Amino acid sequence: MHLCKPDRCRWFRLFVECMGTDDGLRDRFASQPQRRLEFYREMYENCTTVSTNLELVHLYPAPGSDYDLSFLENIREVRGYVLIGSNLVSRIPLTSLRIIRGLEQFRSLSVINLRKK
Repeated sequence: MHLCKPDRCRWFRLFVECMGTDDGLRDRFASQPQRRLEFYREMYENCTTVSTNLELVHLYPAPGSDYDLSFLENIREVRGYVLIGSNLVSRIPLTSLRIIRGLEQFRSLSVINLRKK
């Protein structure tokens, strides 16, 4: 058996797994909205595979501004569900996302996009 070590395999450096969340629509940062963006950045920056769920909820930038969510651009796979809801951002750049496995579901769904009207 031949094992791939980080210094020998290019693909090893390209695969970074992160945990994800299981909060649903619960707002764990209601009293600290800026902390929410920092939490997402710490969780997903350089991540290529989310081992559970990708939840992006309650993103409310200050009026006249927007959040830089470019740290989401490397995510290629989500093993659970994707929940996007209750956000006021102009763009959520999941441009590399290729597969949502749906091993966990939110209200019997694997992809949820809740829009405010």
